[in-house]
Amino acid sequence: MSAEKHDAEPLSEIPSTKLSTGNPDYVGGLPADEQYSMENLREKAAEQLSHQAKEYKVANRTKETIVIDEDTTPGPHKLFFDALEGCEVVVKAPHVRILIAGCNDCKFRLEASVLTRVFEIWRCKNTTVTLTHTVGTMQMDLNDKVTVVFERFEQMLQGGQVVWAGCYDLALRFENRPDLNFTTGLEQAALVWKDDTLTMSHQFFVRIHQDHLKEERLIRVGGVPTTERELIEFDEMVERNRKKYEEYVRSMLKEHLPSAQTRIDSPVVTLKASTLSAAAANSAKQSAADGKPAAAARSSSPSAKKEDKSDEKKETPEAAASADKDQNDKHALKQKDAELYGQSDKECPDGLCHPVDVSFDRKYDAGVRLREFSNIAVRGAPIIEAFPSISLTSILSCGYLIEQLKLPLVGVISCTRMAPKCVITASNPSHVIRIHGDTRLVVIECEYKLPDAESAHAIVDAILDFAIRHRSSGIITIEGLPKEKVDDYSTLQYLSSSLNFARIMERLGHQPVTSGVIAGITGLMLAEAPLRRQRVACMLSPCVQTHPDPRAAASIIKAIEQFLDDVVVDTTDLEQKADKIEKAIKGLLKENRTQEQLSSSFPENMYL
Repeated sequence: MSAEKHDAEPLSEIPSTKLSTGNPDYVGGLPADEQYSMENLREKAAEQLSHQAKEYKVANRTKETIVIDEDTTPGPHKLFFDALEGCEVVVKAPHVRILIAGCNDCKFRLEASVLTRVFEIWRCKNTTVTLTHTVGTMQMDLNDKVTVVFERFEQMLQGGQVVWAGCYDLALRFENRPDLNFTTGLEQAALVWKDDTLTMSHQFFVRIHQDHLKEERLIRVGGVPTTERELIEFDEMVERNRKKYEEYVRSMLKEHLPSAQTRIDSPVVTLKASTLSAAAANSAKQSAADGKPAAAARSSSPSAKKEDKSDEKKETPEAAASADKDQNDKHALKQKDAELYGQSDKECPDGLCHPVDVSFDRKYDAGVRLREFSNIAVRGAPIIEAFPSISLTSILSCGYLIEQLKLPLVGVISCTRMAPKCVITASNPSHVIRIHGDTRLVVIECEYKLPDAESAHAIVDAILDFAIRHRSSGIITIEGLPKEKVDDYSTLQYLSSSLNFARIMERLGHQPVTSGVIAGITGLMLAEAPLRRQRVACMLSPCVQTHPDPRAAASIIKAIEQFLDDVVVDTTDLEQKADKIEKAIKGLLKENRTQEQLSSSFPENMYL
C-alpha cells in the first residue's frame, strides 16, 4: 500500500479567511474547532504584543517630510501620528501597530510590515495612506475623504478587512486591480441599504468575498462582531452537522439493534388500549391455528433466545395501555385548559391568569433560577437591566420602554432568598425579576432590593448566561446621580467595555467616569464584563434626590436611541409626568410654608 506525500501548508501562511469557521468553502487544512483555536491564539498573541510594546509618538507637525526608520525608532513600537498638517510621512521600519489621528492634508507611505497587522485611523481629513505589506484589520472612524491605496490586491487576501463607522467618502484603491476600486461612507451606505437613519454609531465591514469586495453591516452577537450572512452560514453549518450526526446515530442503531429499525424509521404512533387488546387477541388466534401455544410461537422466532432473556423487561399490553391513558389524560387536560382560559386574550375576562409554557429552565447558586417561556424570540437583541439603587431612574426608564415598545414577557428569574411576593400586570402574576423583550430590545427589571451579595452574584451569572446564549449585542445598565437641584439633564456620565460606545458618547459630549464606586448589580456587571469579554455599558443621569425624576429617565431614553436602530420612543409622556410632579411638589411646599407662617404668628405662651 503506497502512501502519497502532501506538502503541508506553513501555518504562518494559512490565510485567516481559511481559518474562519464561517467560511464553508474551505475544505482542507485544520478541522473547524482547531481553525477557531488557531485564530484565537493569533489574536491573543497580537493583543499581548501590542500591550507590551512602547509607544512612539509624532505630533503637532506642519508641512514636514517625516521618515521613520530603524535609526529613528530602534525596536518595534506602537507608532502614533497625531495632529499633523500637510505632512508627508514614510515608515521604513517594522512596528507593532500604526495609529493615525487628527491628521489633515497628509500623505502616509507604510513600506515596512506591521507585526499585528492592525491599523487605526480616526478623525482625519483629506489624507492618503499607501500600504505595501499584508493588512489585517483597518479601523476607520469619523474620517472625511480618506483614501487607502494597496499596491496589490493580494494584500487583503489573508484576512484583510476594513471596519468603518462615521466616515464620509472613504476610498479603497488597488494599483494592480483598478476594477476593484471602491468608495463608501454614510451617504453611499444610506443609498445601498435604503436607510436614512444611519448614524455615526453604525459599523460596516469591507472584505474580499469570492474575488470581489463586499460591504456588510456589522452586528454584534455576545460581544463578537459578525454579519448577518455569517450568522446564516453558521446556522446552516450547525444544521448540516446535526443532520449528519442524526444519520450516524440512526445507522449505528440499525446496525447494532435491528429490532429497533421499524421504530427509528417510522413516525411515533400512539395506540389505544382497545387496539392493543385486539392485536393480542389476533396473535393468540394465529398461534392456536398453527397448533402452537403463544409462548411456543414466540420462541420459534430467530431471535428467540435473546427475546426470552428480556421478556420480563418488555412492555406488557397493560403497561402500554396505562401509558396511553396518561397521554390521553394530558391531551384532555390541554383541551380543558383551552376551554377554561379561552382561545385568545379577547375571550378571557379580567382577573384570569394565563398559563405559560416554559421552554428553558436552569438553576444557579443562591437559589436563583432562570426560566424562559416558549414565546421567547430575542436573538441578537441588546439588553437593558433595571434593579433598585440609590434612585428610581432605571426603574422609570425601563418601565417606560416596556410600555411604549409593548415588549412581551418572555421569562423570569426567581430567588428562594427573596421575600415571597408576585408582581401583577394585566391580571398576570409573575416573579419580581421579569424579562420582557423581542428582537428589538430585552429589558430585565426588578423593583425590589436583592437580599444579599451572594444572590446578586448568582443573578449576574444568570443575566450574562442569558446574554451569551441569545447572542445579545450588549448589555446597558442605567443609574441615577441624585442631586439637590438639576439644571442640565442633557449631559450624562458613562462607563463601558465597548470602544465604539465610548467613542460615540464622547462625540455626543457626555462625560466618562474615571474614578469612584458603583454598587449593586450595575457595579458587579461592569466588574465582570472584562473578565467574560462581554460588552457592558453604564449610563448615569443626574436626577433630583427628593422624588422620582421622569426627566432623568427621558434623558437616558434619548441617549439609548442613539445606539439602537429599532428603538424609537416618544418621551413626551415622561416629560409631562415630570411637570405634574413638580407642580404637586410646589403646591405641597407652598402649603407647608403657609402652615409654618400661621403657626409662627401665635405666641408660644398665649394660653398661659
